[in-house]
Amino acid sequence: MIKAVLFDLDGVIADTDRTRFDLLKVLLWRRGLELRDDEYKRSVGKRTEVFLKDLFGDMLSDEEIRLVYSERKQEYREHPNRYVIAQPYVLECCKKLHAAELLLAVASASEEKDIHMVLDELRLSDFFVGVVGSDTVKNMKPHPGTYLRCMQRFGFKQEECIAVEDSPTGIRSAKGARVYCVAVTSTHTPEELFEADAIVSSLAGLTPKYVNEIQ
Repeated sequence: MIKAVLFDLDGVIADTDRTRFDLLKVLLWRRGLELRDDEYKRSVGKRTEVFLKDLFGDMLSDEEIRLVYSERKQEYREHPNRYVIAQPYVLECCKKLHAAELLLAVASASEEKDIHMVLDELRLSDFFVGVVGSDTVKNMKPHPGTYLRCMQRFGFKQEECIAVEDSPTGIRSAKGARVYCVAVTSTHTPEELFEADAIVSSLAGLTPKYVNEIQ
């Protein structure tokens, strides 16, 4: 029986992947570099420093990459109202799952400070028992550590949980932790999310009835 729903943050709860990508484009443009829109999917679920190193490692030093990352983080945290946009149906989804006495948690590649900021900005904090972010685990997604840490911290068993993800990287993390994974097509096509156990077009489909029917 499913008792807990473990949400990814960026791309599932909030459209922060896209807004932070656009902010990154501006910061790189100021340095004379072009970040193309077709690189967006490549950035989803990947650590920013690694993403920038892969694309611009021959044009940006490690120090400059850290500076770009720091500038984006500062702007994002100082002005969450500009960058934190709720994904469709997220409030309705959380209300219904919470009312059905399912336990909700966040297992994200974002830092815990940023996770709490997003939940507060979207007025979702009261629905969640807690969060696990990248600053509390050794290895990032697709390593399963984020989900393993989340289950350990809140006392969830693998067979009692489902994960909600939006990227192949996140799906692999959940599956590596042996958690049933539902993918939402907010950032990727169904064909790109084929490794998930199930796919929904939006969080409107993630109802208590849907969750209760998962075996």
